[in-house]
Amino acid sequence: MEVNLRRDPPERVSRVMGMSHMRFNAEGRIVIQQDSWAPSDVLYCRIPVAGWLINKVKAGL
Repeated sequence: MEVNLRRDPPERVSRVMGMSHMRFNAEGRIVIQQDSWAPSDVLYCRIPVAGWLINKVKAGL
């Protein structure tokens, strides 16, 4: 998924790993669709103290 927050310039695009889960009925139509992604990758990392802490944890302290 590619995300560009409103406050960011148009050229600043963040890529986030995610997945979609879909279920189909007997006719082959989608009856359930759910997207999952990690908000820490694009949102929480932009909060100054939280971003620093998340990056330290990801790097293994």
